[in-house]
Amino acid sequence: DLLIQEDQEAFLMIDDQLDPHFWMDIELFSRSITPIVKALSEKDPTHATLYKERGEILRNKMLEKDLVLFEKIQKIPPEKRYLVSSHDAFFYFARKYLAESKEENWEKRFTAPEGLAPDGQMSVRDIQEVSEFLCKHQIPIVFPETNINRDALKKIVAICREKGLHVRIATTPLYGDTMGVKGTGADTYLDMIEHNVHTLVDQLSKE
Repeated sequence: DLLIQEDQEAFLMIDDQLDPHFWMDIELFSRSITPIVKALSEKDPTHATLYKERGEILRNKMLEKDLVLFEKIQKIPPEKRYLVSSHDAFFYFARKYLAESKEENWEKRFTAPEGLAPDGQMSVRDIQEVSEFLCKHQIPIVFPETNINRDALKKIVAICREKGLHVRIATTPLYGDTMGVKGTGADTYLDMIEHNVHTLVDQLSKE
């Protein structure tokens, strides 16, 4: 709540709901370190200096990773920098990493058949709209997420093929609401974001 009050424009509203997935933008998520350090220091003033030092180390690490990943994904040609995944977890990601500098309609870079809550009701219209998005931008690949079934994506792929666009489901899923288990290479926050970036760069650059 404190972060939202300080910079409301940084946070997104999707279908009149606050989009909670702000960890998909590393720089934005790094801003949460300051109120956490403050709260810990108030609870445990003896170690306030330690909390501040560790917080600064972590923030610098996050900002460095943010820059590296941004530069990596921006090497994908802009006409290929579109994302379709299982549910609406990647709007912050699209705004930060997929869009062009100061792109006004950055939200057009991403869409998904399911809403912010992946267990919500999905309509035939939702699936049709995603299919139209893929055909409009000639996007030949969709990305499943690790914690969501692929039924909707399979229906979308079938519709696109009927329209003449050959679309496939990526073999490597993205992480949206979860991190990977130990050994996946995505079992920490930064590794999870890096996994998503590397997967997109690898798959979208091939197409």
